[in-house]
Amino acid sequence: MKKFIHKRDVAAAYDGKDRRKRDDFESYFNAQYDARPRHILPGQSEMSDDNREMITANIAYGVGVGIYDPDQGRGSFAYVSVPQNFLDSFPDFKALDITQRKIITAPIKNAITVLIGDKEDTDHLRVRLTGASQSDFAPHDPGTKNYIFVKEYIARQGLRILNEDIGGSYARRVCFFPSTGRLVRIILRRHSDFELIAKDCGAYEEEFLASTR
Repeated sequence: MKKFIHKRDVAAAYDGKDRRKRDDFESYFNAQYDARPRHILPGQSEMSDDNREMITANIAYGVGVGIYDPDQGRGSFAYVSVPQNFLDSFPDFKALDITQRKIITAPIKNAITVLIGDKEDTDHLRVRLTGASQSDFAPHDPGTKNYIFVKEYIARQGLRILNEDIGGSYARRVCFFPSTGRLVRIILRRHSDFELIAKDCGAYEEEFLASTR
C-alpha cells in the first residue's frame, strides 16, 4: 500500500467546534469513518485499492501529494517534509546534493511508480496537493518553501496538478480514500497539534541527516 488527494473532493468535515478531550488524533478522528486507517508520517507514502481502507496523515508545513488513478480505481498518498538545511537554501534547490534531493522526493516517486510501473503515460492521473500551512510559530514561511519544492518536482515529472488545498494558518488531518480518490480534510486548530506534527517532522529530519552523512 502507498499514500494521496483533490480540491473538489476536499470536504471540511468539521464544524469549527473542537470536542476532543485530549490530543489524540487516532482514536478521535478515525472513529468517524467506517474504514481501516493506514497512517503515514513525513517521508512516507502508501497505495491502496481497498474500499475498506483510508490513508491518514497529520500535516502542517509539509505537503501531502494525492494521486488517484481512475482507470484502476486506486490511489496513493505521499507526505513530503523538506529538512531545514534544504529550506535554508531556498530558492536555489537545484544547487543542493542530488542524492539528498532524491531522498526527499522519494515518497512522490514511489507513489507514482506503484500506480503506473514502468509506463510513461501519466495523463490520466489526478494529482492534488494539500498542506503548506503558515503560522506565527514558524518564521521564514517553511510551508510556502515546501510547496514550491514539491510543485517544481511534480512539474519536472510531467504531471499536471488538478487542484490544491494549500496554506492557511492551521494544520490538517487528512483522510484519503484511495479506491475513490475522496479526501476529507479536517482542520486542526490547537497549538499542541502543531507541536505533535513538528515532533514527527523532527524525527524524520534526524533520520534524513543520519542517512546522508
